[in-house]
Amino acid sequence: MRQLILGGTGTVGSLVVRGLLEKGENVRVVTRSADRGKDLPKGASFVVGDLADPTTYEKIFVDYDNLFLLT
Repeated sequence: MRQLILGGTGTVGSLVVRGLLEKGENVRVVTRSADRGKDLPKGASFVVGDLADPTTYEKIFVDYDNLFLLT
């Protein structure tokens, strides 16, 4: 399944990313900065987007089975 993680570069989200990768899941992280995306574990991909900017939603929220969002 394809997993989309919001906050995947943070304390909790990064653990979620690692756990899903260990299970063989397809993981993509939403980040506001491409620089932060480069620090993700091997196997995770990222998309640059900003939830405060609705024009980025179309490239963020497409073709995913699950979404992880911790507030």
